[in-house]
Amino acid sequence: MAEQEFGRESDRESDHDRDSKREGQPALEGQPERQAEHEAEHEDEGESRPEHEGQGTRQQQQQQKPEHVDVLICGAGSAGLCAALWLAIYGIRSVKILERRAGPLTMGQADGVQCRTVEVFESFGLAEEVLREAYHVLEVAFWAPGPAPDDTTRTRTNTAYEGINQDPTNTAHEGINQDPTRTTTTTTTTTTLRRTSRAADTQPGLSHLPHVILNQARINGLMLDKMRGLGGHDVAYGYTVKSVAVDVDVDADTNIDTNIDTNIDTDTHNTLATSESDPTAYPCSVVAEKDGQEELFRAKYVLGCDGAHSMVRKSLGFKMVGDTTDAVWAVMDVYARTNFPDIRRKATIHSHAGTVLVIPREGGSLVRLYIEFPAGTTVESIQLSDVHAKAGQIFAPFELDIAQTAWWSCYCIGQRLADRFSLLNRVFLTGDAFHTHSPKAGQGMNVSLQDGYNIGWKLGMVLKAGNDQDQDQTQTQAQARSCSRAHARARARPNRLLSTYTLERGRTAADLIDFDRWFTKLFSRKTSVGNHHHQPGTGTGTVADTNAVAVTDDVAGTGTGTRTGTRTVADADADADKGTEPEHDGETAWTPEQFSQHFIRAGRYTAGLTAKYEDSSITSCATSKQELAQNILVGMRFPSAQVVRFCDAKAMPLVQALRADGRWRLVFFAGTIGHPHTLPRLQKMANYLDSPAGPVRRYTPSSSDVDSFLEPIVVLAGERVKLEQEDIPLFFWPVTGKWKMRDLHKIFIDDESYNSGHGHAYEKYAIDPEIGATVIVRPDQYVSKVLSIDDTLGIGELFDQFMVPEVQNRSL
Repeated sequence: MAEQEFGRESDRESDHDRDSKREGQPALEGQPERQAEHEAEHEDEGESRPEHEGQGTRQQQQQQKPEHVDVLICGAGSAGLCAALWLAIYGIRSVKILERRAGPLTMGQADGVQCRTVEVFESFGLAEEVLREAYHVLEVAFWAPGPAPDDTTRTRTNTAYEGINQDPTNTAHEGINQDPTRTTTTTTTTTTLRRTSRAADTQPGLSHLPHVILNQARINGLMLDKMRGLGGHDVAYGYTVKSVAVDVDVDADTNIDTNIDTNIDTDTHNTLATSESDPTAYPCSVVAEKDGQEELFRAKYVLGCDGAHSMVRKSLGFKMVGDTTDAVWAVMDVYARTNFPDIRRKATIHSHAGTVLVIPREGGSLVRLYIEFPAGTTVESIQLSDVHAKAGQIFAPFELDIAQTAWWSCYCIGQRLADRFSLLNRVFLTGDAFHTHSPKAGQGMNVSLQDGYNIGWKLGMVLKAGNDQDQDQTQTQAQARSCSRAHARARARPNRLLSTYTLERGRTAADLIDFDRWFTKLFSRKTSVGNHHHQPGTGTGTVADTNAVAVTDDVAGTGTGTRTGTRTVADADADADKGTEPEHDGETAWTPEQFSQHFIRAGRYTAGLTAKYEDSSITSCATSKQELAQNILVGMRFPSAQVVRFCDAKAMPLVQALRADGRWRLVFFAGTIGHPHTLPRLQKMANYLDSPAGPVRRYTPSSSDVDSFLEPIVVLAGERVKLEQEDIPLFFWPVTGKWKMRDLHKIFIDDESYNSGHGHAYEKYAIDPEIGATVIVRPDQYVSKVLSIDDTLGIGELFDQFMVPEVQNRSL
């Protein structure tokens, strides 16, 4: 539930110079950073689409020699860098990243890292650094007006010191009252606040990783460092993208427009995937300017990661559709002297003066405050002194003295979605380039990064095969004859695979906008005073509350799994509360308990764990046997449960075996050790996978490791001491790697560990060990299909949907 999403440096650009502000320097009065959504509110109005949409003007482009690249990424924010990291993992070297800034991001306004994003970093091998450096948000407190728990009225003497916030050198925390030059004013109020409840920030069982706070500059830096360590590409700074076009004549076979709305269906996806593109063509033209000079690039694919003012989107004639509310909020990072007891907890404060959302930040002192302003306030009218004063009013009767303001901004809440997300499966929009929303739910940087996580592996898979094919074509006839067999790398069908980006992330973006509208109303509705008393620390929400909101994709130890509604909390609440909750009319108030309950129920969504991808060429719910693994839901990310690695007795979450290295996984829950059917099942599966008809031989080049495309993972139940390595078929511990050694790290047991207890993985996944199950997992950890452990043909059927078999030509 990461709330720090305002003003993302690359994914959420404003026209102001963000680089001039640095954390630890006071913001200047009257010079806030304005949110891009407010500035761009009408940016698409009055624009007309080009007559030949996406083709652009080529006269100037033809006058210069272009630089050719496989992928051109416009924008070095979270989405662009995540996609670029995937490409580096796949070994794609022909990548250009253009960023308009003069250098790397040094201060990010997006700081919240939701659970799913931390899982993404774990898959990249970066979670250790994130968890070590970040501030961990473990608890949320809810405050509302009304009598204190002991039914006493708290009165404060509110003392303000003139000039304290105007002195940028003032960092003292002691001796303020001793300064005779300060003017002291005293006011007395009878406003009261009470803590109505506390709750876990992330409900137990949702993820094995927490919600944390870490600034976006560091997040980006971690991805850049990892990318460089893989021998990948760097960022070209100082480039401003001027235009983007796609030459349909170069790539005529892909003349299929992805002009689809948010009601995306499988039939549309299948239509888009029927025609395949030329993997060697460079149909995309991009003109960018640096130091006053224009440069031309030709690319196979272009990613528009250039924020709310996206030039990629504008060049293609795509429009942002939606609206801006009249709600006005300010946000500031401050060093606050206060006696508010929950300043180092995440907290919501509803008072008669307004609403504040409190987010502690890394470092132990800095805190972020989101402050609501009254209806009718305009963004342009707000000064820093207004923000300080409003925060003080809402915090009353607690003291709030701002020692220093490191950064601040104000914004109108806008919820807008691009009318189109991609063009010809050659240009793809990500992040704020195609969805904008409020920052309070902490989704912006996270959803943008996961856009890049989705498209990055798909481009890598398409391009890796294409590049290998290009290299094969450059062989001389003599070289080909010298080999016993000439191999062309099996490749994915580009349109089959790439069209799933729009299908999957388009629905995710539409759900995000719906959720943000609901979440904004949750904060905007007034909270009643009431006399409902809750014992501090007891909380108001349970895991059961959360499970009732959306598809059950966690493994909370119940051993059961059910679908209880729609994907979004907003829709679920609408169904659950229909006829019992008053419509939001601006006057009807929540009770404090209603607010906290709804806030807690939103926890699964704000943790990033509700995305569910529809059926496509790479996801097959319709043909799955979901009842065999009820808590491993097809279309959702593979959930975590503890197992014990057989080779070294290490207890670990099973999902840690699903590293982001570009491979698909077959996870075999083969059953109980010692059961007469368990090992024969594994042997039968091994025989199929290693046969010419199986997907391993069919799609893996003979020159590569046997597990380079499709890695088998075995999970058994029972006492591991009753099993020997030799009992497992050799296929599941193959000879791989530089030194041609057997890989012993693919076998796991659901058993008692030495230091971490029993994970009960089969129970948590709702898998019967007597029956077992097979789960196909994508490179991005999303579940493609659930099958019977004996269903060998069902595995091949999925891969035949989007893969081209390896060609093997035997020479005489």
